[in-house]
Formats: sequence, structure tokens, C-alpha cells
Amino acid sequence: MFYECSDLNSFLQDINHYYQEYNLQKKTRFFQYINMAKFSPFLSSLETEKDQNKKCHVFSMKFYESMEKALSKALVENQFELYYQPFICFNTRKIVAVEALIRWNHPYWGLISPDKFIPIAEKSGLILPLGEWIIREACLDIQEFLSYPLKLAINISPHQLQDTFFLRNMIKILQETKFYPQNLSLEITEGIFLENSTNVIKLMVKLKKMGISLALDDFGTGYAGLKYLNDFPFDVIKLDKSFIHNIARKSRQKAIVNSMVTLAKTLNLTVHVEGIENNDDLNWIISEGINQGQGYFFSPPLSINQLKSFLKIWVYL
Repeated sequence: MFYECSDLNSFLQDINHYYQEYNLQKKTRFFQYINMAKFSPFLSSLETEKDQNKKCHVFSMKFYESMEKALSKALVENQFELYYQPFICFNTRKIVAVEALIRWNHPYWGLISPDKFIPIAEKSGLILPLGEWIIREACLDIQEFLSYPLKLAINISPHQLQDTFFLRNMIKILQETKFYPQNLSLEITEGIFLENSTNVIKLMVKLKKMGISLALDDFGTGYAGLKYLNDFPFDVIKLDKSFIHNIARKSRQKAIVNSMVTLAKTLNLTVHVEGIENNDDLNWIISEGINQGQGYFFSPPLSINQLKSFLKIWVYL
């Protein structure tokens, strides 16, 4: 498992009263062992290396194995939590959906964002039970705790769509939670295009026949091309927040997003934007005919109880 130097530095800063940061020299390799019990769920040893052509990486198998064990334990001990970020319809000024976002509430490290542990869950296979837990808990939250139905968006790993039992498990969860498939949207990243496309497309068609909508997440950051957009039965494309940040001030970025929106409309796809952080960007997005989005300008991700309160006081002027 590989991590960039910035991840190592961040880790060292967190424990700087135990640890001093190292200045790595070219072609230098060293081992450092940590015996502090507080960090044992994550790290038993580090191996770092740097050569002339590569950045510094952390690639200890012991680190990976420790993280895998910690993830397994987290599933058993229910250390994961779901937060929900509202989707706003700009025409009606109403909250029309929420995206379920997982966080790992570790007893020592606090809330850990998914980009830190999902790659390990995918590589280890733990993404399958974890993904099933996310779907079930999110459906229960929205079905049981909210007074009116909202559409629910859930992120799905390409690895889950390769699982033979994914469709069966999805049907079972929807039946058990009494969640309407028409209110469910599955968000899939462009990594899906690297998988077995024939089987995945067949599965996606079956999901759509159930009434589930499909969104291409982080559009523009990966492998999506005209062929993929034509072959895969998506309903929505979500423009990545990297394109939206301060877009009102960036003419080149405007041109790129404008071309994406034009392409989506030509293919009869709904456009959704994420990462809206200020009113200028929002006004430009609306001027492009985009009708739906999310971002901290409206709300950060919320716990289910915070979401209940937010829905009661929501006013979009």
C-alpha cells in the first residue's frame, strides 16, 4: 500500500511529541518501529524510501495489515457513521435529495474521512460488507427518521458492482428497509470503466429496471469518454468539485464546464454539481442551465439528527 510523503508528514505531526520528522536522503532506506499502544491499530512499522525518480512513499505491509485488522474490528464494533449532505434544486429552492457519506469514528483518531480507508477496504475485500452496511443504514435512516421522503444518493465502489451477489443483496435490503428503489440513486466513479464492462452494464440495466437511478460521480477526473457515456446507462453526471471551485473567476474553467454541460444535454443526462462554496459560483452555475447541486455554501455533511433539524429550518432565498 502506497502513501505520499504528505500523508507521512501529517502522521508525524500528530505524534510529534513522540516522534521527530526525518530528512530523507537520496537512496536512503530506514526502518522505524513504533511500540506505542495508542497507534497499534494503525501502524506497527514504517518503511520509507526515496530515489532519484520517485517521491517518498510509505509502503509497509505491516501498516496495511494493521489497517485491515482495524477496519475489520470497526465493522464488528460499529465504529462507522453516516453523514448526509443535502442536494438543492435551484428552481424550486427545495432540498430534493441527500448524499450518504461514511466516516470512521475511531476511538483514538476520531473521525477519519473515506479517502483514507476506502482504498484499503477495496483491496482487502472489506468493501463488500462495508458497502452493504452503508446501503442498509442509509436506507433505514432516511426511511425511519425523516418525516417525508427524500431521494438518497449512495456511493458505490466498482468492486461492489463486480460482486456476484450485489443485485440480490440490494433487493434484500430494499425489501427489509421498505425503501422505494425510485428514491435511490447509486453514484459510481469513472473507475467503473476499467472493470468488466459487459457484466457491469448488464447489472446497471437491471438496477435501472428496478427504478434505481445511476450517476457518474466525479465526472471529468478520470477515464470517461464519449464511448463510455454512450455505452453505460447513466442518468446523471456529477461534475467534480475541482471544476467548480471559484469558477466565476476562471474563464478557462467556464469553457470546460460549458462543454461538459452541452455534452450532457446532448446525451439527455442530468447535470449535478458538487463543491459549491460561494454565491458567485452558484449564480454562474444557474446561468448555465444547471438545476441541482450541493456544497458547503448550502450545508456541510450532517448527522441524521442534524439533518432532521436542518430540514425544519431550511430557507433558500
